[in-house]
Amino acid sequence: MRQSVKRIAVVVCLSFLVMNMHANAEETSDKAKCGGGSWTTKTDVCAANVSSLDVANEPEFAVVYMTSDQYKDYQANPVGFINKRHIFGKDVIRLVGRPAPLAVKKTAFVYVVVSHWPGSSLAYQGFTAQEPKHSDVAKH
Repeated sequence: MRQSVKRIAVVVCLSFLVMNMHANAEETSDKAKCGGGSWTTKTDVCAANVSSLDVANEPEFAVVYMTSDQYKDYQANPVGFINKRHIFGKDVIRLVGRPAPLAVKKTAFVYVVVSHWPGSSLAYQGFTAQEPKHSDVAKH
């Protein structure tokens, strides 16, 4: 009888564990899954904010990791994309310059390095997650 009680207790505990894991998976299914360390989840992307040097009028930086589809959305409205995901503590007001768009494959991931100045100006540069081919690298 003791064995059957133990088995029932184990089955009940495992059932609760599986249900909890399933609920957590559903809860975070639209959220990006970031690897930890400096990376944090910002809605549906991963971001790593770089500490500023505490020097007046210096920009703060972030690196944002996103899918190719998210990058298309980002290119359409960089300011809105950053503000919606609260990448910085203060909203961005304007975009300063716009780099040439990256040629990104549908299955590729993109890193976007974003700078945000105290006057709320934003500048960025994107990089694909794949290393460039030797022929794509500028010769010095």
